[in-house]
Order: sequence, then structure tokens, then C-alpha cells
Amino acid sequence: MKVLKWIAIVIVALVALTLLAALILPGSYRIEKSVEINSPVDSVFAQIADYNNFKLWNPWSLSDPDATFTVSGTPATVGHKYEWNGEKIGKGSLTIDQIVPNEALKAKLAFVEPMVSSADDMFKVAATASGGTKVTWVNEGNLAFPMERLFGPFLTKALNQQFEEGLATLKKRCEK
Repeated sequence: MKVLKWIAIVIVALVALTLLAALILPGSYRIEKSVEINSPVDSVFAQIADYNNFKLWNPWSLSDPDATFTVSGTPATVGHKYEWNGEKIGKGSLTIDQIVPNEALKAKLAFVEPMVSSADDMFKVAATASGGTKVTWVNEGNLAFPMERLFGPFLTKALNQQFEEGLATLKKRCEK
């Protein structure tokens, strides 16, 4: 009986420590990566604002070639939508909700499977002194208590790497 009591105390203590750790960890995240591309702003922005091109350079579609992708709406306009469904990348959508041509694009990112969550995805472009384009890709969202907060550090590490890969692929595509 004493053994069961100690096992119960240890389990309760582990759960309490896990919840305390989740309480201390941030409730939101922000990823921001930039790259300079040797191509004019308008051609770079066209790649970003047309979701028919997005699947050709974003790291997630490239990691799940058997996934299905659907693009709807008019490119570079509010409501333009990119949907995916894949074994590795899950199911979700990205929908433009604000756009300033050749300057910025903001989209709502919605995940449906394997879990439900949402985030804001943003791109900013600016001309460089050399005639190229600086692209900044930002993603930010909330982390639900407790599980998403516990996995937040792993998420941000993975997203940082994936954003760098995506921007590198976008750079190669735009500089062809």
C-alpha cells in the first residue's frame, strides 16, 4: 500500500511540474526570417502573392510530394486561398486577408489536422540599394496551454529552419 501511495505522489508531482513548466513558457511565438534576392520587387512579390507558385518553393509542400494542393481565388487579391492535405503536412489552408501590392501580404494560416490551430503569416518586400529585393517572412501565433506551450521551443526551432529553407528556395526560383 505504501508503494502505491508513493507512486501516486510521484505521478501527481510530475503532472504538477509539467503544468508549471507550461505556465512559465511563452503563450505565443514569432518567427521572422529575411533574405536578399537579386530580382526586382515586382517579380518577387508576384511569386509570393500567387499561391499557384507557393507550392513550388515552400518547404512543407516540397517535403510531402504526395499531398494534394488546391488554389482558389484571384492571385494577389484578398481571398486568394491555398489549401493542402497530406500525410506528412496534415490539412489546412492559407488565405490572403490583407495585401499592399509590391509591399506586403498578410494571410490567415489555419490548420485543421492533425490538430486545430491558427496563425498569421506575413511577407514584406522592399527594394535594396543594389536593385534587388529584401523579403521578410513572419509567422506568429498563440500557443494553447499546456501542450502547445510545452512544444513551443521545438516548434520555433523547426519553423526557423523551414523558413530559411523556403526563403532559399524562393531566392533560387526568383534569380533564375
